[in-house]
Amino acid sequence: MSIGIALIGTDGIILATDSRKTFLDNRHSDNSQKIFDLSPTVGIISIGGHAGYQDWLIDNYIYTQKLQPNDKKTKTMEDIINTFAHSAREDYDYITKRTSQFERLHPINRLMFIIAGYNSDGNPSIVNLDSGISAYPFSPDSMTSPPMCIVGVDLIWDYWVKKLEQANCKIETLNTKSLKLLVTFIIQETARASDLVGGKPQIIIIKRGKGIQRINNKEIERLQSQVDNLVDIGKLIAVL
Repeated sequence: MSIGIALIGTDGIILATDSRKTFLDNRHSDNSQKIFDLSPTVGIISIGGHAGYQDWLIDNYIYTQKLQPNDKKTKTMEDIINTFAHSAREDYDYITKRTSQFERLHPINRLMFIIAGYNSDGNPSIVNLDSGISAYPFSPDSMTSPPMCIVGVDLIWDYWVKKLEQANCKIETLNTKSLKLLVTFIIQETARASDLVGGKPQIIIIKRGKGIQRINNKEIERLQSQVDNLVDIGKLIAVL
Protein backbone atom coordinates (compact mmCIF):
# COMPACT_ATOMS: atom_id res chain seq x y z
CA MET A 1 0.00 0.00 0.00
CA SER A 2 1.07 3.57 -0.58
CA ILE A 3 -0.51 7.03 -0.57
CA GLY A 4 -2.46 8.82 -3.27
CA ILE A 5 -3.64 12.43 -3.05
CA ALA A 6 -5.91 14.53 -5.25
CA LEU A 7 -6.74 18.14 -4.37
CA ILE A 8 -8.81 20.75 -6.20
CA GLY A 9 -7.44 24.28 -5.83
CA THR A 10 -8.40 27.69 -7.13
CA ASP A 11 -6.57 27.31 -10.43
CA GLY A 12 -6.25 23.59 -11.03
CA ILE A 13 -6.02 20.05 -9.72
CA ILE A 14 -3.05 18.38 -8.03
CA LEU A 15 -2.38 14.64 -8.19
CA ALA A 16 0.45 13.35 -5.99
CA THR A 17 1.86 10.08 -4.69
CA ASP A 18 5.13 8.52 -3.54
CA SER A 19 7.49 6.21 -5.46
CA ARG A 20 7.72 3.15 -3.19
CA LYS A 21 6.74 -0.32 -4.33
CA THR A 22 6.62 -2.93 -1.55
CA PHE A 23 6.99 -6.61 -2.46
CA LEU A 24 5.39 -9.62 -0.77
CA ASP A 25 8.58 -10.36 1.21
CA ASN A 26 8.62 -6.73 2.52
CA ARG A 27 11.50 -5.66 0.25
CA HIS A 28 10.87 -2.39 -1.54
CA SER A 29 12.10 -0.22 -4.38
CA ASP A 30 11.70 3.55 -4.62
CA ASN A 31 11.42 4.01 -8.38
CA SER A 32 7.87 2.89 -9.10
CA GLN A 33 5.86 5.11 -11.44
CA LYS A 34 2.35 5.60 -10.03
CA ILE A 35 0.96 8.58 -11.95
CA PHE A 36 -0.07 8.16 -15.58
CA ASP A 37 -1.88 10.15 -18.28
CA LEU A 38 -5.13 8.53 -19.45
CA SER A 39 -5.48 11.41 -21.90
CA PRO A 40 -3.82 14.84 -22.37
CA THR A 41 -6.26 16.26 -19.78
CA VAL A 42 -7.01 13.34 -17.43
CA GLY A 43 -4.52 11.89 -14.95
CA ILE A 44 -4.61 8.75 -12.82
CA ILE A 45 -2.86 7.54 -9.64
CA SER A 46 -2.43 3.81 -9.17
CA ILE A 47 -1.75 2.38 -5.70
CA GLY A 48 -2.33 -0.81 -3.73
CA GLY A 49 -1.20 -4.41 -3.80
CA HIS A 50 -0.07 -6.24 -6.95
CA ALA A 51 1.62 -3.13 -8.36
CA GLY A 52 2.66 -4.96 -11.53
CA TYR A 53 -0.93 -5.90 -12.23
CA GLN A 54 -2.29 -2.39 -11.83
CA ASP A 55 0.42 -1.07 -14.17
CA TRP A 56 -0.72 -3.71 -16.64
CA LEU A 57 -4.35 -2.59 -16.30
CA ILE A 58 -3.41 1.00 -17.14
CA ASP A 59 -1.03 0.06 -19.95
CA ASN A 60 -3.66 -2.21 -21.47
CA TYR A 61 -6.26 0.58 -21.38
CA ILE A 62 -3.90 3.13 -22.95
CA TYR A 63 -2.78 0.64 -25.63
CA THR A 64 -6.38 -0.27 -26.47
CA GLN A 65 -7.31 3.41 -26.79
CA LYS A 66 -4.41 4.04 -29.15
CA LEU A 67 -5.74 1.33 -31.45
CA GLN A 68 -9.14 3.02 -31.69
CA PRO A 69 -9.82 5.24 -34.72
CA ASN A 70 -10.15 8.93 -33.88
CA ASP A 71 -13.94 8.92 -34.09
CA LYS A 72 -14.10 6.04 -31.56
CA LYS A 73 -11.65 7.43 -28.97
CA THR A 74 -13.11 8.50 -25.63
CA LYS A 75 -13.30 12.30 -25.46
CA THR A 76 -14.90 13.43 -22.18
CA MET A 77 -13.64 12.69 -18.68
CA GLU A 78 -16.86 10.80 -17.96
CA ASP A 79 -16.27 8.56 -20.98
CA ILE A 80 -12.66 7.95 -19.95
CA ILE A 81 -13.67 7.01 -16.39
CA ASN A 82 -16.42 4.63 -17.48
CA THR A 83 -14.30 3.03 -20.19
CA PHE A 84 -11.32 2.58 -17.84
CA ALA A 85 -13.53 1.23 -15.03
CA HIS A 86 -15.07 -1.33 -17.40
CA SER A 87 -11.64 -2.31 -18.77
CA ALA A 88 -10.14 -2.58 -15.26
CA ARG A 89 -13.05 -4.68 -14.01
CA GLU A 90 -12.74 -7.17 -16.86
CA ASP A 91 -8.94 -7.36 -16.71
CA TYR A 92 -8.89 -7.61 -12.90
CA ASP A 93 -11.29 -10.55 -12.99
CA TYR A 94 -9.01 -12.24 -15.53
CA ILE A 95 -5.87 -11.53 -13.47
CA THR A 96 -7.22 -12.57 -10.06
CA LYS A 97 -8.35 -15.94 -11.44
CA ARG A 98 -4.73 -16.59 -12.44
CA THR A 99 -3.05 -15.21 -9.31
CA SER A 100 -1.06 -17.72 -7.28
CA GLN A 101 -2.58 -19.08 -4.07
CA PHE A 102 0.19 -17.40 -2.04
CA GLU A 103 -0.68 -13.98 -3.46
CA ARG A 104 -4.42 -14.55 -2.97
CA LEU A 105 -3.81 -15.29 0.70
CA HIS A 106 -1.56 -12.26 1.14
CA PRO A 107 -3.46 -9.44 2.92
CA ILE A 108 -2.26 -6.62 0.65
CA ASN A 109 -4.17 -7.22 -2.57
CA ARG A 110 -6.42 -4.20 -2.97
CA LEU A 111 -6.11 -1.92 -5.98
CA MET A 112 -7.11 1.73 -5.88
CA PHE A 113 -7.10 4.39 -8.58
CA ILE A 114 -7.73 8.13 -8.37
CA ILE A 115 -8.73 9.78 -11.64
CA ALA A 116 -8.82 13.57 -11.95
CA GLY A 117 -9.51 16.14 -14.64
CA TYR A 118 -12.18 18.50 -15.92
CA ASN A 119 -15.59 17.02 -16.72
CA SER A 120 -17.82 17.81 -19.69
CA ASP A 121 -19.27 20.81 -17.84
CA GLY A 122 -15.78 22.26 -17.44
CA ASN A 123 -15.67 21.62 -13.68
CA PRO A 124 -12.76 19.99 -11.82
CA SER A 125 -13.55 16.44 -10.76
CA ILE A 126 -11.93 13.70 -8.66
CA VAL A 127 -13.11 10.09 -8.88
CA ASN A 128 -11.97 7.08 -6.85
CA LEU A 129 -12.03 3.53 -8.29
CA ASP A 130 -11.51 0.69 -5.79
CA SER A 131 -11.27 -3.07 -6.33
CA GLY A 132 -12.26 -3.50 -2.66
CA ILE A 133 -15.91 -2.71 -3.43
CA SER A 134 -16.88 -6.37 -3.65
CA ALA A 135 -20.42 -5.83 -4.95
CA TYR A 136 -19.17 -3.91 -8.01
CA PRO A 137 -15.36 -3.51 -8.16
CA PHE A 138 -14.04 -0.25 -9.65
CA SER A 139 -17.40 1.47 -9.40
CA PRO A 140 -16.70 5.22 -9.88
CA ASP A 141 -17.08 7.15 -6.63
CA SER A 142 -17.11 10.94 -7.01
CA MET A 143 -14.94 12.89 -4.54
CA THR A 144 -15.71 16.52 -5.26
CA SER A 145 -16.90 17.74 -1.82
CA PRO A 146 -14.75 18.32 0.10
CA PRO A 147 -12.36 18.99 -2.80
CA MET A 148 -9.86 16.28 -1.91
CA CYS A 149 -9.22 12.56 -1.91
CA ILE A 150 -6.49 10.84 0.13
CA VAL A 151 -6.20 7.06 -0.01
CA GLY A 152 -3.59 4.50 0.97
CA VAL A 153 -2.15 3.22 4.23
CA ASP A 154 -4.52 2.48 7.12
CA LEU A 155 -6.68 5.38 8.35
CA ILE A 156 -4.76 7.86 6.19
CA TRP A 157 -7.94 9.72 5.15
CA ASP A 158 -9.19 10.20 8.72
CA TYR A 159 -5.76 11.24 9.96
CA TRP A 160 -5.12 13.97 7.39
CA VAL A 161 -8.69 15.30 7.32
CA LYS A 162 -8.43 15.82 11.08
CA LYS A 163 -4.97 17.40 10.82
CA LEU A 164 -6.06 19.79 8.08
CA GLU A 165 -9.20 20.77 9.99
CA GLN A 166 -7.19 21.43 13.15
CA ALA A 167 -4.83 23.65 11.16
CA ASN A 168 -7.84 25.46 9.62
CA CYS A 169 -6.58 24.56 6.15
CA LYS A 170 -9.19 25.21 3.46
CA ILE A 171 -8.05 23.36 0.33
CA GLU A 172 -10.47 25.19 -1.96
CA THR A 173 -8.85 28.56 -1.15
CA LEU A 174 -5.32 27.47 -2.12
CA ASN A 175 -3.72 27.69 -5.56
CA THR A 176 -1.66 24.90 -7.12
CA LYS A 177 1.61 26.54 -6.08
CA SER A 178 0.58 26.17 -2.42
CA LEU A 179 -0.94 22.72 -2.97
CA LYS A 180 2.39 21.42 -4.33
CA LEU A 181 3.97 22.23 -0.98
CA LEU A 182 1.07 20.73 0.94
CA VAL A 183 1.10 17.37 -0.86
CA THR A 184 4.89 17.14 -0.52
CA PHE A 185 4.51 17.72 3.23
CA ILE A 186 1.75 15.08 3.52
CA ILE A 187 3.80 12.48 1.64
CA GLN A 188 6.98 13.10 3.63
CA GLU A 189 5.16 13.09 6.97
CA THR A 190 3.37 9.85 6.07
CA ALA A 191 6.68 8.29 4.98
CA ARG A 192 8.13 9.04 8.42
CA ALA A 193 5.31 7.06 10.01
CA SER A 194 5.03 4.15 7.57
CA ASP A 195 7.59 2.01 5.75
CA LEU A 196 5.03 1.46 3.00
CA VAL A 197 5.49 5.04 1.79
CA GLY A 198 8.80 6.42 0.53
CA GLY A 199 10.96 7.62 -2.34
CA LYS A 200 10.48 10.89 -4.20
CA PRO A 201 7.01 12.41 -4.48
CA GLN A 202 5.41 12.31 -7.92
CA ILE A 203 3.22 15.32 -8.71
CA ILE A 204 1.21 16.50 -11.70
CA ILE A 205 -0.94 19.61 -12.14
CA ILE A 206 -4.03 19.63 -14.37
CA LYS A 207 -5.35 23.03 -15.50
CA ARG A 208 -8.39 23.89 -17.56
CA GLY A 209 -7.41 24.44 -21.17
CA LYS A 210 -3.74 23.58 -20.51
CA GLY A 211 -3.87 19.88 -19.69
CA ILE A 212 -1.32 17.99 -17.62
CA GLN A 213 1.97 19.43 -16.36
CA ARG A 214 4.35 16.96 -14.73
CA ILE A 215 6.60 18.39 -11.99
CA ASN A 216 10.25 17.56 -12.73
CA ASN A 217 12.82 16.12 -10.30
CA LYS A 218 14.55 19.45 -9.73
CA GLU A 219 11.29 21.07 -8.64
CA ILE A 220 10.44 18.04 -6.46
CA GLU A 221 13.79 18.36 -4.67
CA ARG A 222 13.14 22.07 -4.10
CA LEU A 223 9.73 21.30 -2.60
CA GLN A 224 11.22 18.62 -0.35
CA SER A 225 13.87 21.05 0.87
CA GLN A 226 11.20 23.63 1.69
CA VAL A 227 9.02 21.27 3.75
CA ASP A 228 12.04 19.73 5.55
CA ASN A 229 12.32 23.01 7.46
CA LEU A 230 8.68 22.90 8.58
CA VAL A 231 8.24 20.73 11.66
CA ASP A 232 4.43 20.73 11.80
CA ILE A 233 1.45 21.43 9.60
CA GLY A 234 0.64 24.66 11.43
CA LYS A 235 3.90 26.21 10.27
CA LEU A 236 3.27 24.94 6.75
CA ILE A 237 -0.21 26.47 6.58
CA ALA A 238 1.25 29.77 7.78
CA VAL A 239 3.45 30.04 4.67
CA LEU A 240 0.89 28.85 2.12
